[in-house]
Amino acid sequence: MRRSTALPCFVVAVLSLPAPRAHAQPPVSAADREAARDLYKEGFDLQRNGRYAEALERFRRSQQVYPAPTALLHIAECEAQIGQLVEAAETYRTLARAPLAPDAPPAFVQAQTQGAAELQQIEPRIPHVRVDVTPPIPQNLVVLVDGQAMNTALLNVARPVDPGQHRIVGMAPGFENNEVVVNVAEKDPAKTITLTLKPGAGGLAVAPMPYPPQGLPPQPMPQPPPGQIIYYTQAPPPPPPPLAAPPSYYTVPARPLPPPGARTGLFVGPRVGVALPEGSNDLTNTAGPGVSLGAEVDLRFARRLFFGAVVDHAFLGTPSSAPSGLSSSMTNFDVTFGVITSPDHFAALFDIGIGYRILDQSFALISGTIHSPELILGTGLWIPTGHLFRIVPRLDAAFGSFTGSDASGNSTPGVGYAVLTLGVGGYFNIDFH
Repeated sequence: MRRSTALPCFVVAVLSLPAPRAHAQPPVSAADREAARDLYKEGFDLQRNGRYAEALERFRRSQQVYPAPTALLHIAECEAQIGQLVEAAETYRTLARAPLAPDAPPAFVQAQTQGAAELQQIEPRIPHVRVDVTPPIPQNLVVLVDGQAMNTALLNVARPVDPGQHRIVGMAPGFENNEVVVNVAEKDPAKTITLTLKPGAGGLAVAPMPYPPQGLPPQPMPQPPPGQIIYYTQAPPPPPPPLAAPPSYYTVPARPLPPPGARTGLFVGPRVGVALPEGSNDLTNTAGPGVSLGAEVDLRFARRLFFGAVVDHAFLGTPSSAPSGLSSSMTNFDVTFGVITSPDHFAALFDIGIGYRILDQSFALISGTIHSPELILGTGLWIPTGHLFRIVPRLDAAFGSFTGSDASGNSTPGVGYAVLTLGVGGYFNIDFH
């Protein structure tokens, strides 16, 4: 799943109370608005640095003050990152159902569009568990999933759960408790578990919900006998009627927040790999694969594009067919232009460039140098490891035609060649805000 790319412009939605006789929510103070924006920005920075649980707490608190589709999108993404796939999917659906005014900010529309796309990626990952009970549906049956009562109307139905271990307990008066522990992983096919209840002394007692008379303070709940729990069957009483007040509609001004990720930056660092020269028989007979060491510096702009410079030096091996004592090395200087599909997340990298390559060979007291301009094509994987470092496994190919004098002093006509380099780079990433 993609990490958040919605513009985090914290534009506050129009609030309304649907109940015809609800309390009018008082306007939010300027200090509360500022605090909510700060929470949102803290959550955004924490999410970008991979601290998803802390980011989720910030986004939820900000959403309580400023309900907005952009905040819902970040909440769903953080829930998915910490393994709460069921909660994340429901948050995405809440985002999709959020009504937008005709003049809603573009960031809100983009958040709904992105949320719908990310929901399609989350749903196939959610595992399901079906709970069957025998004998079928005893009276006053209680099924607890991780300590929470499950609606018995969902028995014999595949029910979504988060990946991980789940403890499922079946309880009914007059039956022994039955407990099953099930482990599920993402994308698992639906699992079926059966709770077999046998007659006996169980741990469930059924009692009506006690309520104090009107106007008296709540009384403490009666304690169950040792080894039992009380399952109250009576629904809670209705809340007192709200005070009469007309519906209230108001808006508050919004202040744009910075976009996700910096649009410009710098990454610089070393590269190491294996160089594989290919060319005419003269070249491949005298130069073999060798270790390549280099350095690279790149300037990123327009968020995904970059250009930079590379210098590499390769210590080539000597094939068995080459004269004993022959040594070869290559140095290349390149200028490249490329694209990173998502600079803040795991992504692909592609670049193209031009350069100049020098092949030095020496044999006994004789040395020679041949050289060539070249075309460079490269691709790799962009792997963030925290905010300040990137690892890039990559494959580069260089093509050219050597000219000059070889180690024997002979003039070399155009010798077509290709050099494949399989390596890895480690870059320090610096964002410019």
